[in-house]
Amino acid sequence: MRLREQIKALELRAEKLQLEALESLAATEKAPAIEAGRVAENAMTNLVHYAEAEGLDVNAEIRSLFAAVIAAAFPGGHASQG
Repeated sequence: MRLREQIKALELRAEKLQLEALESLAATEKAPAIEAGRVAENAMTNLVHYAEAEGLDVNAEIRSLFAAVIAAAFPGGHASQG
């Protein structure tokens, strides 16, 4: 599988996981109040861990792509690429 195809597949999987997480939070009466920056940082950490577990070499280019996905999903947050 080519790198771009892997990234596309990871982005789609990440989006699905995010939607499932949001859905589960919306279904609860007391959703935790977490600041957007922390959510974005957690999302970056989770995406990196997931990608590495799938055998992807998470370099600066991939972190940048992850950051773009996270910025779109969490507009108020700022995920570091480090």
